[in-house]
Amino acid sequence: MNWHSGKTGRLASTGINFYLAGILPYHYMRSTPILLVLLVTSMLCSCQKNDSNDPDIPNSPNNPTNPNKPDTTNRSEKEIKSVVFRSADNPSLAYDVSGIISSDTVKFLFGLQTPINNLVPEITFLGKSISPANKTARDFTNAVPYTVTAEDGTTKKYIFSCSNADSATMLLGKWSVIKDSSTNNGYVTSNGIYVTAGVYTGIPEDYWEFKSNGLLTFHANNQTASNLQYHISPNAGLYVDIISAAFDEGHITTLTFNRTTFFWKKTDINGKSYFRMVYLKR
Repeated sequence: MNWHSGKTGRLASTGINFYLAGILPYHYMRSTPILLVLLVTSMLCSCQKNDSNDPDIPNSPNNPTNPNKPDTTNRSEKEIKSVVFRSADNPSLAYDVSGIISSDTVKFLFGLQTPINNLVPEITFLGKSISPANKTARDFTNAVPYTVTAEDGTTKKYIFSCSNADSATMLLGKWSVIKDSSTNNGYVTSNGIYVTAGVYTGIPEDYWEFKSNGLLTFHANNQTASNLQYHISPNAGLYVDIISAAFDEGHITTLTFNRTTFFWKKTDINGKSYFRMVYLKR
Protein backbone atom coordinates (compact mmCIF):
# COMPACT_ATOMS: atom_id res chain seq x y z
CA MET A 1 0.00 0.00 0.00
CA ASN A 2 1.32 3.41 -0.91
CA TRP A 3 1.29 6.19 1.69
CA HIS A 4 1.65 9.93 1.38
CA SER A 5 2.60 12.43 4.02
CA GLY A 6 0.01 14.95 5.21
CA LYS A 7 0.51 18.57 4.19
CA THR A 8 -0.56 21.89 5.52
CA GLY A 9 -1.90 24.56 3.13
CA ARG A 10 -3.62 27.94 3.06
CA LEU A 11 -6.68 29.12 1.09
CA ALA A 12 -5.60 32.37 -0.49
CA SER A 13 -9.09 33.78 -0.91
CA THR A 14 -10.11 33.28 2.72
CA GLY A 15 -6.87 33.25 4.69
CA ILE A 16 -8.01 30.02 6.34
CA ASN A 17 -5.49 27.22 7.12
CA PHE A 18 -6.40 23.64 6.35
CA TYR A 19 -4.53 20.42 7.20
CA LEU A 20 -4.67 16.99 5.68
CA ALA A 21 -3.93 15.12 8.87
CA GLY A 22 -1.21 12.52 9.40
CA ILE A 23 -0.35 10.02 6.76
CA LEU A 24 -3.25 9.09 4.50
CA PRO A 25 -3.73 5.97 2.41
CA TYR A 26 -3.20 6.38 -1.31
CA HIS A 27 -6.73 5.30 -2.23
CA TYR A 28 -8.02 7.96 0.17
CA MET A 29 -5.83 10.59 -1.40
CA ARG A 30 -7.30 9.78 -4.78
CA SER A 31 -10.66 11.04 -3.52
CA THR A 32 -9.12 14.09 -1.87
CA PRO A 33 -9.82 16.55 -4.74
CA ILE A 34 -13.58 15.99 -4.37
CA LEU A 35 -13.49 16.23 -0.60
CA LEU A 36 -11.33 19.31 -0.83
CA VAL A 37 -13.78 21.06 -3.13
CA LEU A 38 -16.62 20.34 -0.73
CA LEU A 39 -14.54 21.53 2.21
CA VAL A 40 -13.58 24.78 0.54
CA THR A 41 -17.15 25.46 -0.59
CA SER A 42 -18.42 24.95 2.94
CA MET A 43 -15.79 27.31 4.31
CA LEU A 44 -16.57 30.00 1.76
CA CYS A 45 -20.32 29.81 2.45
CA SER A 46 -19.78 30.03 6.19
CA CYS A 47 -17.59 33.08 5.72
CA GLN A 48 -20.09 34.89 3.46
CA LYS A 49 -21.90 37.88 4.99
CA ASN A 50 -25.46 37.10 6.01
CA ASP A 51 -26.73 40.53 6.91
CA SER A 52 -30.36 40.80 5.69
CA ASN A 53 -30.14 44.59 5.97
CA ASP A 54 -27.11 44.84 3.69
CA PRO A 55 -28.14 47.11 0.77
CA ASP A 56 -25.99 45.00 -1.56
CA ILE A 57 -28.23 41.98 -1.01
CA PRO A 58 -31.07 42.03 -3.61
CA ASN A 59 -33.89 41.21 -1.18
CA SER A 60 -32.66 43.47 1.59
CA PRO A 61 -35.25 46.04 2.75
CA ASN A 62 -32.47 48.63 2.50
CA ASN A 63 -31.86 47.89 -1.16
CA PRO A 64 -33.73 50.57 -3.17
CA THR A 65 -34.15 48.20 -6.12
CA ASN A 66 -35.84 45.50 -4.05
CA PRO A 67 -39.31 45.07 -5.61
CA ASN A 68 -40.62 43.67 -2.32
CA LYS A 69 -39.44 46.63 -0.25
CA PRO A 70 -42.37 47.96 1.79
CA ASP A 71 -43.60 51.42 0.82
CA THR A 72 -43.36 53.64 3.88
CA THR A 73 -43.39 57.03 2.12
CA ASN A 74 -47.18 57.43 2.27
CA ARG A 75 -47.95 55.85 5.63
CA SER A 76 -49.18 59.13 7.12
CA GLU A 77 -51.57 60.08 4.28
CA LYS A 78 -55.16 60.67 5.44
CA GLU A 79 -57.19 62.83 3.08
CA ILE A 80 -60.63 62.85 1.48
CA LYS A 81 -60.31 63.49 -2.26
CA SER A 82 -63.97 63.51 -3.34
CA VAL A 83 -67.48 62.78 -2.09
CA VAL A 84 -70.43 62.17 -4.40
CA PHE A 85 -74.04 61.25 -3.72
CA ARG A 86 -74.75 59.26 -6.86
CA SER A 87 -78.27 59.00 -8.21
CA ALA A 88 -77.65 55.28 -8.80
CA ASP A 89 -77.24 54.82 -5.03
CA ASN A 90 -79.83 57.41 -4.01
CA PRO A 91 -83.22 57.07 -5.75
CA SER A 92 -84.36 60.46 -4.46
CA LEU A 93 -81.68 62.22 -6.54
CA ALA A 94 -82.17 62.97 -10.23
CA TYR A 95 -78.44 63.63 -10.72
CA ASP A 96 -75.19 63.05 -8.87
CA VAL A 97 -74.44 65.68 -6.22
CA SER A 98 -70.79 66.42 -5.39
CA GLY A 99 -69.46 67.97 -2.23
CA ILE A 100 -67.18 70.97 -1.84
CA ILE A 101 -64.14 69.93 0.23
CA SER A 102 -62.17 72.31 2.43
CA SER A 103 -59.48 71.55 5.01
CA ASP A 104 -61.82 69.73 7.39
CA THR A 105 -65.36 70.04 5.99
CA VAL A 106 -67.38 68.71 3.07
CA LYS A 107 -70.50 70.71 2.15
CA PHE A 108 -73.47 69.77 -0.03
CA LEU A 109 -76.47 71.74 -1.24
CA PHE A 110 -79.76 70.11 -2.21
CA GLY A 111 -83.08 71.47 -3.46
CA LEU A 112 -85.74 72.38 -0.91
CA GLN A 113 -87.78 69.22 -1.46
CA THR A 114 -84.87 66.78 -1.49
CA PRO A 115 -84.85 64.42 1.54
CA ILE A 116 -81.42 64.17 3.17
CA ASN A 117 -82.19 61.77 6.02
CA ASN A 118 -81.10 58.60 4.19
CA LEU A 119 -78.29 59.23 1.73
CA VAL A 120 -75.43 57.00 0.58
CA PRO A 121 -72.11 58.80 -0.11
CA GLU A 122 -69.34 57.48 -2.35
CA ILE A 123 -66.05 58.63 -0.84
CA THR A 124 -62.61 58.59 -2.45
CA PHE A 125 -59.84 58.96 0.12
CA LEU A 126 -56.16 58.39 0.84
CA GLY A 127 -55.42 56.28 3.91
CA LYS A 128 -56.08 52.88 5.44
CA SER A 129 -59.75 53.26 6.38
CA ILE A 130 -62.63 55.65 6.89
CA SER A 131 -65.36 55.68 9.53
CA PRO A 132 -68.32 55.54 9.15
CA ALA A 133 -67.76 53.05 6.34
CA ASN A 134 -67.87 54.18 2.73
CA LYS A 135 -71.12 53.72 0.76
CA THR A 136 -73.33 53.21 3.82
CA ALA A 137 -76.58 55.11 4.31
CA ARG A 138 -76.59 57.89 6.89
CA ASP A 139 -78.96 60.56 8.12
CA PHE A 140 -77.49 63.92 7.06
CA THR A 141 -80.19 66.09 8.61
CA ASN A 142 -77.47 67.14 11.04
CA ALA A 143 -73.72 67.32 10.45
CA VAL A 144 -71.98 63.94 10.37
CA PRO A 145 -68.30 63.49 11.35
CA TYR A 146 -66.10 61.19 9.27
CA THR A 147 -62.62 60.06 10.34
CA VAL A 148 -59.85 58.96 7.99
CA THR A 149 -57.15 56.73 9.50
CA ALA A 150 -53.67 56.60 7.93
CA GLU A 151 -51.44 53.53 7.69
CA ASP A 152 -49.39 54.77 10.65
CA GLY A 153 -52.50 55.06 12.83
CA THR A 154 -52.86 58.84 12.79
CA THR A 155 -56.32 60.27 12.04
CA LYS A 156 -58.05 63.28 10.50
CA LYS A 157 -61.68 64.29 11.02
CA TYR A 158 -64.01 65.84 8.42
CA ILE A 159 -67.50 67.23 9.03
CA PHE A 160 -70.09 66.44 6.33
CA SER A 161 -72.75 69.15 6.15
CA CYS A 162 -75.86 68.89 3.94
CA SER A 163 -78.46 71.62 3.57
CA ASN A 164 -81.45 72.53 1.42
CA ALA A 165 -81.82 75.80 -0.43
CA ASP A 166 -84.30 77.57 -2.69
CA SER A 167 -83.80 77.51 -6.44
CA ALA A 168 -82.57 81.11 -6.70
CA THR A 169 -79.78 80.43 -4.19
CA MET A 170 -78.78 77.18 -5.84
CA LEU A 171 -78.55 78.83 -9.25
CA LEU A 172 -76.13 81.52 -8.10
CA GLY A 173 -72.52 81.40 -9.28
CA LYS A 174 -70.54 80.37 -12.34
CA TRP A 175 -71.39 77.24 -14.31
CA SER A 176 -69.45 75.43 -17.03
CA VAL A 177 -71.19 74.56 -20.29
CA ILE A 178 -71.69 70.87 -21.01
CA LYS A 179 -73.88 71.23 -24.08
CA ASP A 180 -76.23 73.70 -25.79
CA SER A 181 -78.67 71.88 -28.05
CA SER A 182 -81.43 73.25 -30.26
CA THR A 183 -83.86 72.10 -32.94
CA ASN A 184 -85.86 74.17 -35.41
CA ASN A 185 -88.49 72.76 -37.74
CA GLY A 186 -89.19 76.04 -39.54
CA TYR A 187 -89.89 78.49 -36.75
CA VAL A 188 -89.08 82.15 -37.53
CA THR A 189 -89.08 84.89 -34.87
CA SER A 190 -91.52 87.77 -34.98
CA ASN A 191 -88.85 89.98 -36.56
CA GLY A 192 -88.17 87.46 -39.30
CA ILE A 193 -85.10 85.70 -37.93
CA TYR A 194 -84.63 81.99 -38.46
CA VAL A 195 -82.51 80.62 -35.62
CA THR A 196 -80.06 77.98 -36.80
CA ALA A 197 -80.33 74.70 -34.91
CA GLY A 198 -77.53 72.34 -33.84
CA VAL A 199 -75.57 70.95 -30.93
CA TYR A 200 -72.72 72.88 -29.34
CA THR A 201 -70.34 71.13 -26.92
CA GLY A 202 -68.83 73.40 -24.32
CA ILE A 203 -65.12 74.11 -23.91
CA PRO A 204 -63.30 75.15 -20.69
CA GLU A 205 -63.60 78.87 -21.49
CA ASP A 206 -67.42 78.77 -21.70
CA TYR A 207 -69.62 79.71 -18.74
CA TRP A 208 -72.95 81.03 -17.50
CA GLU A 209 -72.75 83.19 -14.36
CA PHE A 210 -75.88 84.04 -12.35
CA LYS A 211 -75.27 86.95 -9.96
CA SER A 212 -77.13 87.83 -6.77
CA ASN A 213 -78.14 91.24 -8.21
CA GLY A 214 -80.32 89.50 -10.80
CA LEU A 215 -77.87 89.86 -13.69
CA LEU A 216 -76.58 87.11 -15.94
CA THR A 217 -73.40 86.97 -18.01
CA PHE A 218 -72.56 84.12 -20.35
CA HIS A 219 -69.90 83.22 -22.88
CA ALA A 220 -70.34 80.23 -25.17
CA ASN A 221 -69.94 79.32 -28.82
CA ASN A 222 -67.85 82.47 -29.40
CA GLN A 223 -70.70 84.66 -28.16
CA THR A 224 -70.73 86.84 -25.05
CA ALA A 225 -73.67 88.58 -23.38
CA SER A 226 -73.32 90.66 -20.23
CA ASN A 227 -75.71 91.98 -17.59
CA LEU A 228 -78.83 90.30 -18.85
CA GLN A 229 -81.68 90.44 -16.35
CA TYR A 230 -82.98 87.12 -15.09
CA HIS A 231 -85.34 85.80 -12.44
CA ILE A 232 -86.84 82.51 -11.34
CA SER A 233 -90.61 82.38 -11.29
CA PRO A 234 -92.99 79.86 -9.69
CA ASN A 235 -93.11 76.33 -11.10
CA ALA A 236 -89.39 76.41 -12.02
CA GLY A 237 -89.77 79.12 -14.62
CA LEU A 238 -86.65 80.96 -15.83
CA TYR A 239 -86.86 84.36 -17.47
CA VAL A 240 -83.76 85.70 -19.25
CA ASP A 241 -83.63 88.91 -21.29
CA ILE A 242 -83.38 88.54 -25.07
CA ILE A 243 -83.88 84.76 -24.96
CA SER A 244 -87.27 84.87 -23.24
CA ALA A 245 -88.27 87.89 -25.30
CA ALA A 246 -88.04 85.70 -28.38
CA PHE A 247 -89.01 82.29 -26.99
CA ASP A 248 -91.12 83.08 -23.90
CA GLU A 249 -90.20 82.02 -20.41
CA GLY A 250 -87.85 79.07 -20.00
CA HIS A 251 -88.20 76.16 -17.61
CA ILE A 252 -85.69 74.60 -15.24
CA THR A 253 -85.82 70.81 -15.51
CA THR A 254 -82.91 69.97 -13.20
CA LEU A 255 -81.25 72.00 -10.46
CA THR A 256 -78.77 70.54 -7.99
CA PHE A 257 -75.66 72.00 -6.45
CA ASN A 258 -73.49 70.84 -9.36
CA ARG A 259 -75.86 70.28 -12.27
CA THR A 260 -78.66 72.23 -13.94
CA THR A 261 -80.58 72.03 -17.20
CA PHE A 262 -83.20 74.38 -18.61
CA PHE A 263 -85.01 74.87 -21.89
CA TRP A 264 -86.98 77.32 -24.01
CA LYS A 265 -89.69 76.30 -26.41
CA LYS A 266 -91.74 78.37 -28.87
CA THR A 267 -94.42 77.32 -31.36
CA ASP A 268 -96.01 79.69 -33.87
CA ILE A 269 -99.61 79.67 -35.16
CA ASN A 270 -98.58 77.42 -38.04
CA GLY A 271 -97.21 74.75 -35.73
CA LYS A 272 -93.57 75.57 -36.48
CA SER A 273 -91.49 75.22 -33.33
CA TYR A 274 -88.10 75.95 -31.86
CA PHE A 275 -86.61 74.13 -28.88
CA ARG A 276 -83.38 74.86 -27.00
CA MET A 277 -81.90 72.94 -24.04
CA VAL A 278 -78.86 74.12 -22.07
CA TYR A 279 -76.83 71.73 -19.88
CA LEU A 280 -74.55 73.25 -17.22
CA LYS A 281 -72.35 71.88 -14.44
CA ARG A 282 -70.10 73.20 -11.70
